[in-house]
Formats: sequence, structure tokens, C-alpha cells
Amino acid sequence: MVTNDLGEYRLFGLRPGRYFLSATYRPGQRLEANEEDEDTEGMGKSGYVPTYYPGTPDPARATALTIKTGDEIPSMDLLLEPTTVYSIRGRVNNFGSRRNPNGVILILEARSTGLGWSVPARQAIVDKPDGVFEIQSVLPGSYTLSAFLFDEGRRYQARQSIDITNFDVEGIQLTPLPGMDIRGQVAWDPKPSLEQDALILSVRPADSTFQSGAQARVASNGAFSLRDVPESLYRLSSTGQSQDCYLKSIRYAGMEISDDEFNVIRGSQATLEVTISSRGAHVQGTVKDADGVPAPGVWVALVPDETRRNEFHLFKQRTTDQYGRFDFRGIAPGDYKLFSWEQVEQNAWEDPDFLKAFEPKGESISLREGDGKSIELVAIRSLGHEQEKQ
Repeated sequence: MVTNDLGEYRLFGLRPGRYFLSATYRPGQRLEANEEDEDTEGMGKSGYVPTYYPGTPDPARATALTIKTGDEIPSMDLLLEPTTVYSIRGRVNNFGSRRNPNGVILILEARSTGLGWSVPARQAIVDKPDGVFEIQSVLPGSYTLSAFLFDEGRRYQARQSIDITNFDVEGIQLTPLPGMDIRGQVAWDPKPSLEQDALILSVRPADSTFQSGAQARVASNGAFSLRDVPESLYRLSSTGQSQDCYLKSIRYAGMEISDDEFNVIRGSQATLEVTISSRGAHVQGTVKDADGVPAPGVWVALVPDETRRNEFHLFKQRTTDQYGRFDFRGIAPGDYKLFSWEQVEQNAWEDPDFLKAFEPKGESISLREGDGKSIELVAIRSLGHEQEKQ
């Protein structure tokens, strides 16, 4: 929303949950230092950037706001102050299609914030026929810059990592190219008793919320081909297998992948080998509230131990049925914690800062392949309630 002439705002109609509050000032023109000479060229300028509550340009230092039903929170003031920002300059080169680089979409994304929520990416359009571009008002940090273009139904892309310290970044060269085909094979260990006729493998970028991925249907002999996959770090997932299956191992370019991510590099003829086990563990149970009454419709999250929380395919979540029951199947062997909350925003448990407050309340469980276990949980009160008790 837009503030009024006094800088006031009012956000209303919010659902209960956790929120991050930010403000962006757009005065209509870029703010620069009053004086500029050759000695300070490329050393950064004064400008306004998005500011996160309680008053920081660093999203990793933002404070999450927990809003309960009927809450009205006054005096959520943010102070916007100019800070030193930098520019990224470069060129998008002709990539061999019939179009010139004019009209290429540029996306600048922070590489890592350590958060379970996504920081909005910066977008820009290359509007010069020679492909020259400039992205202004960028804070110091680590970024990925991507260039996208769709030409005659095909996607062209280029990506480059950028680190900004205390100087402008000059001379970036991006040459968008078409993606590559990745062939692979699925093996079963052991093979399920029922034939799998709708198994789909999908890859999505692990470090981008903007870039699309690819998917492939697995043939009856286990072969598949992921088409038009650009260079990037990808995360693999599968759908269509029976509910007791899990991804047991991934090998890319002949190397075992310790988590669910692998890096696609142009020029390599690497194959992807995926092993799926049909002997996943099974956990079921019930959730009750603090009074011992079954809790229907609450979230239950199965969270891997802290050493594996970057493997997002290991997280599982369910809502309880009308009797407060839950059921997880196809769980990979390992150590986990089970959590349930009376009120919680979906996937909030993937945020390390959120989970830290509830870590002692999780029920630990260790699973081997083919295990079946039952457990009873007590729903955790909301974060706001826990804070009020303190």
C-alpha cells in the first residue's frame, strides 16, 4: 500500500500468522551524493533501499510479527534513512537468435539470507539495442544475476554470481543460451509390488524463486529426459510413486549427492541416476490440546534433525483429521522431530528462527527403513501465547 502525505499507513484484513513488514521509498528519481568526482567514482552513492521492521536494510535482521485473531498493533513505525548503495553495470551479448538483446529481462536475487521466507527479487529490462544495462541502488551482499529471453518458443538464459563489497560492479557480460537435456535412469530398491505408471521427476532451482524448472515422465524401463534445463543449482523431487516410497539416493555425473541438490554446468554430458526405495518408514498418531481433547485440523510437521534441514524433501506436513489423527508415509531413514501447533502459518517450520523457539517442545523420533511407529503429540500454543507467558 502507499502511505499518505504524513507517512501514515494502515494494513488491515490480515489473516493470523507471521509477517515481515517492509517499506520502500520511491521519490521518482535516484538520489545521489551532492558532490561527485573521479576519486569517488564507483565508490557508492547515497540512496534509499527497502527497509525491514524494526529499521534495517538487511532482511536477515528483520523481526517477524506474530498476529493473532482480532489483534490491532499500533505504532509500527519505520525510519527510512539513506544508506550507501552501489550499481551493477554490464552488457547482454547477442546469443544467436534473431532478436537483439533489447527486451531481455534481468533478475537480481540475493543468494542466501538464512531465512525461511523469500526476499523479493529486483527486476529490470534491458532497453538498449547494444544490450548495455545498469542496476542501481544495490546493497552490499552476494547476489545471482540472471538474464532471460523467450524466442520462438524457446527459453534462453544466462546467470552469474556477483559479490558487492564497497565498489560498483563493472564489466558484467551475460550471454543467454538455450538449456540442455539431462538424461537419466530410475532404479527401484526394492521394486514396489505395484507397477508405477505415472512417476514424474521434477527439478527446480535451489537458489531462485523466479526461474522455472523442468519435469519428465519416467518410462517403464526407468529412463527419463529433462529437457531445456539451464545452468543452475537444482533441487530434485518426485511424484506419482506409491505413498511408501522415498528418494533413497541421487547420483549426478557419477558422484553421490549428499542432499537433494545438484549443479548443472554447460558442456558436461552428465547423467542423473535416481534410486527410489519402496520401504519408507511410517509414523502415525494423534494430537491433543492442553486439556487432552483431540485437536482436529491442526498442522503436524515432521522435521529432520538439524544437520539435514537443508534437505527440504525430508520435511513432511499434514493436518489432523476430525479425530486429531495424522499419518506420514514414505519417510527416509534418520532422526526427526515432530511438532504440532494450535495456530501456525503453513511452512513456518522451515524458518530456522521460527523453529528455534519451539525446539525443546518437539518429540524426537528415530526411524529405520521400513519402520512403523505411533506417537501422541500435544499441540503447542501459538508463539504469541508463549511470549505472553514469559
